[in-house]
Amino acid sequence: MEKINVLVRRATLDDLDAIAIIVKAAVAYMNSKGNFQWSEDYPSKDVFVKDIENGELWVAELDNAVAGVAAINKDHTPEYDTLVWNHSGAYWGIHRIAISEAYKGRRIAESLFLKAESLSKASGDSYMRIDTNILNKPAQRLFERLGYGYCGQVYFAKTETAFVCYDKILE
Repeated sequence: MEKINVLVRRATLDDLDAIAIIVKAAVAYMNSKGNFQWSEDYPSKDVFVKDIENGELWVAELDNAVAGVAAINKDHTPEYDTLVWNHSGAYWGIHRIAISEAYKGRRIAESLFLKAESLSKASGDSYMRIDTNILNKPAQRLFERLGYGYCGQVYFAKTETAFVCYDKILE
């Protein structure tokens, strides 16, 4: 695959319209596959505004357009406490990741993961955790391709299906 130049930068309020379009398409796609991980209510514009205000929302830009979005942070996910992980230290996570339909297959998600991993390493934590709905097979394949290992399943409030969890100790 041809190497592309993706710029990953902190999102701004000016990016919200592009993010909304990407997320709306992602919700429709996931729902069409029976994956109700996201809905019309989540993730909402307010969630993304909070992510921006906290400096935790990142966009991948290609061809001067927002091609993907992800929240990258150190938020502790209490449901994770029920699993045995490969490491017990502080971790970084990637949340609310979505890629524009126009840019799928161009490794935009990989660019966002690389940014998350570089932030984790720079902080000295060097450890990542992530989860997705058990029905989200494309995300699971991505995690495995990027070297993340399966650690188990959790259930989140207001969800009926399991979420599969992966982690990666960074070198």
